[in-house]
Order: sequence, then C-alpha cells, then structure tokens
Amino acid sequence: MSYCINPWCKARDNNDRAERCQACGSPLLINNRFILLRPLFDLKRHHICDVFEALDTKGSWIHPANTLMILKVLKGYDEQNKYIAMLEKEAEALQLLKHPGIPKCDLDDFFSVRLENGPDELFCLAMSKFEGITLDEWIQQHGRVGQSLALNWLVQLVEILDVVHKGVSPRAGGFIHRDIKPSNIIVQPDNTLALIDFGGARQTTHTYYAKVAGRNRELVTQIHSLSYTAPEQIDGKAIPQSDFFSLGKTFIHAVTGKAFSEIPRDKITGKLLWHPYAKHLDKPLRAFLDQLSSDAIARRPKDTTEILSYLREILPFQLKRSRFFKSKLFLFGTFFALILSLVLGFRYGRLFLAEQFYRIGLEQMKDNQLQLGKKSFEQSIFLLPTEKANTNLAFLCKQLQDFTCVYSSFKNAIELSPTTYPPYFNLASFHEDRGEIAQAIAAYRKSITVSNNKAPEPINNLARLLILEGKYAEAHQLLKLGLGSNLNQNSFAHAVLLKNLGWVQFILRNYDLAKLSLVQSINLEPNLASSHCLLAQVLEIKQQSANDEWRACLFIQSDDILNPEVDKWRSIPIDRLLPPKRSP
Repeated sequence: MSYCINPWCKARDNNDRAERCQACGSPLLINNRFILLRPLFDLKRHHICDVFEALDTKGSWIHPANTLMILKVLKGYDEQNKYIAMLEKEAEALQLLKHPGIPKCDLDDFFSVRLENGPDELFCLAMSKFEGITLDEWIQQHGRVGQSLALNWLVQLVEILDVVHKGVSPRAGGFIHRDIKPSNIIVQPDNTLALIDFGGARQTTHTYYAKVAGRNRELVTQIHSLSYTAPEQIDGKAIPQSDFFSLGKTFIHAVTGKAFSEIPRDKITGKLLWHPYAKHLDKPLRAFLDQLSSDAIARRPKDTTEILSYLREILPFQLKRSRFFKSKLFLFGTFFALILSLVLGFRYGRLFLAEQFYRIGLEQMKDNQLQLGKKSFEQSIFLLPTEKANTNLAFLCKQLQDFTCVYSSFKNAIELSPTTYPPYFNLASFHEDRGEIAQAIAAYRKSITVSNNKAPEPINNLARLLILEGKYAEAHQLLKLGLGSNLNQNSFAHAVLLKNLGWVQFILRNYDLAKLSLVQSINLEPNLASSHCLLAQVLEIKQQSANDEWRACLFIQSDDILNPEVDKWRSIPIDRLLPPKRSP
C-alpha cells in the first residue's frame, strides 16, 4: 500500500500498483524518489506536519537506494512561512550534526512538491529512520528503568547533546534541541538511544542570544511540551541548560514509570515528590536528576562537559559508597556500635544517637522530606545541642517558611559557638533575604569582628550593602581590609572582593583603578557575570572595545545574576550586540 501526499485528499491510501492517487490524481512517487508506505501518526490529527515512513527508491550520497526513511510533509497554514523556516532549520541542523544517534539528512532531502490539482506547495524533509520504539513505548512495555540502564542511557543522551550543543565549531555555534521528552527518544534493538525531532532546534548564535536576553517574548519561537519544558523556555528564553531540565524530567518519568499527574507535589514548594517511586535508585543519582531538573538555572550543570565528567568519574564512586551504607554489613556495624555505646555509658550513647539523628536529618533534607528532616534535627539537638545541627535546622525551616524556627535556630547556633563567624554570617544572610537591611548590616559587622577581620564572605556581603546604601568610602575601606587578609585558598571570594572594589572605584570615577580591579577579578574567576558587566561599562567610558565583556555579561549563568543590580546591568547591552543592519 502507498499513500497520497495531498493533505486534503479524501482517500489517501492506494494499492501498490497505482502510480497516481485513485482519489485526487496526485503522483504517488514523490520528487521522483519517495514512496509513502505508511503514516506514523493519524492523518486526521490537527498538526502542522504529516509524518510518513517512506521508501527511498533512488537514494543519495548518504542514503543507499531502497532505504526506509522518515518523510515530514508540511501542510499549508496561515503561518506557513514561519513553519517553512523551522523545517529548513531542522534540515540544516541534521546536515551539520554528525552522530549515530542523530538522524542523517542530505542537501537534497529538503525539497518542495507542487500539487497538480491545486495552488498549494508542500515542503518536505526526509531523514534516516531508526529501528526501535520510543522511550514512552518502552516504559509502557517494560515498566520503570533500572539504575544501571538509566545511567547507561543518561550517558548516551548527554553524549548526543554534547554534539548538539557544541555544533561543528565554536565559531558557528551549536544548537538547542528544545523538545527533549520520552516520545522523542528512540530505544533501538541493541539498547542504544537516538534523539529525534529537531523541528524546534535553534542555533545558538549571538543574534539568538540577543533575542533571548531581550524583553520581547515574541522574538523567539516558543517550543514547549507540558511537564518537560524549563520555566525560562516557556518564557521564550531557552538556553542550553533548558535541555538539561527536559533531560532530567524525562529520566524522572523513566525511573518512576509514572506520569507526572500520578506523582504528588509538595504543597508549599510545588516540587515533584518522586523519590518514593524510585527507591531502586541510589540517592546520589536521584539527587543528580533533581539538579538537572531544577527550576533555578544556576543549580543545573553549566554544560555537557561538566555532566559527562560527573557521570563517568564521580557518580560511580558515589553509587558504590551509597550501596555500602545500605548493605547488611554497614547496618549490622551501626547496630553493634549503638549497643556498644550504650554499654560504655549513657554519655557516649547520647553522642552517637545525636550524630545518627543529625545524619538522617541531612539525608531527609536532601530528599526534600522536610517535615521528617525537621523532626530528626530537633531530636539530635534534644540529645546534644550543636551549632551544626541548629544551623541546618534553620536552613530547613527556611524552606518550610517557618521563620520563627529560623530565627531561634540561628540564635541558638550563635550561643553555642559565639567565637566563630559562620553563625553570625548565616543570620545576617537571612536578614538580608528578608529585606531587613539594618539587622543584616549589624550581623555582618559582628561576623567580621569575630573573624578578626579575616572572613571574606561577610566582608563581601557587607560591602555590597554599603555600596547600595551609598556609603562608598566605608565600603572601599572594608574591601581593602578584606583584600589584605590571607585569601590564597579562596580564589572565588578574592574575585568577588575585587569585583566589589572595582564597583566602588567605578562609582567614584577612578576608571583606571576600576579596570585593574575588575580584570584581576575576572582572571581569578572568569565565570562571574557581574565583573564582566562592570568592566564593560568601564571600557565604554574609556572608549575601548567592550563587546566581549558585554557578551560575557549577558551569557554567563552565575549565581550573582539574581542580584537586582546585575539584572539592571545586563539590560544595557542588548542593542549593542544586535547585528548591524545591512545597507540596501
């Protein structure tokens, strides 16, 4: 049986001997090359494309003759030009990207067909076909994915994404897939994976990033699938890390075997409580899937190289250690140690139990079991109050929005460790997050005093608040004090101190000194967006080229981009990075 390509034909299936459609008369040999064997989706569905399995009777440079192919046929729509451009970009991506898990596409595989009995021109894209079933279908047949296979498949897909994101060269830029989900992953008979449907792929050129950084959502075509799409992508601002979110959600579905609608969510945070449905996974792997699918971009890995390094070199060791802690040998040893501690004396037994409750609280906190974690920390503190248990209880209560618990826990931590700076620093950070600036400044000052003026973290945070309050001289003096302490083992804190010093010097119009401080900051920590934003402004005032710094300011995803001043600085360069208009 062969099928008619005409989307408006009323009877599209024909017998094998027919050369033209028996209903509308359209030729059944498409582009003198393809015969449509069967539709892969219902032809009556409302979609911009029909998708067929097709026989390539002639072949091409990369496809042998009589090969089974996939042929996408774009129907005519009001926004047809937009969809033609998307189909053409998909063809370009498949022609450039070379990986056995990505469909192959030749230059001649993107073409158009004009219907004989109508004015419509149909645009088509042919690509290689993978044997196998979708990951969705695999889960329906086999159930949830085991840990070993999940790890194997995760590495395979990240290796494919590594090729997609990096492209053919750094200068040409890579691509963002933008539609990773179980139905777009093929499980082949040998258990290798393929990634398909590059219809939403976008090349990561400077022009694209300039659109993403802009305020107009309509500038970037939005592609999203319910439950698998990152929040920033829904806002039309997809970046490579958006694919990591989709990848994480895809594997959460795979290892639970459940639709997201079947998994409960935390009533306060809205987070998916999926861990109880994937207890066959060790905790490090579950934690990594949470990191991939985090709503916060800064929590996701920065690139595929970082992910592959973690999956190949770090995670296997963590899984072995996790399995040991769950082993009968470890459980027996823990029970024996508990009995021994009780025999040796109540004091030592209480110390041991307090430490066990503390460790359990940490694990429950990582697994987002916040109420259970709170009870474990409280039991640990009841047995033996410590600064570390109170501090972690405060952090957990902050997630629960139990602010009375936060304040009391931080104050208890200070009482237990009054001569160390971290408890004061943690309380100050909490005041700052709550907008209680006067209290935050006071607590930061106390933290600095207790540290003998040597702790860079409270110095940096206090200097930033002083700058925002307009107290530039005091901030300048404080930063000089911080830079005079021993920072050899904390290059990041050193870089932030230099950034804040450059900020003060910039405000005070000491542009040469500001440039020197900011360059030193970037040399220590290249991935600090605020340093690049400030240096770009300094270079512009000095009438020097600032384009590279503006690009870094816009595209680096560091934690400091959440600060309001950095968001303001990042809104400056969008017009500068848009390509110049060509003269007619």
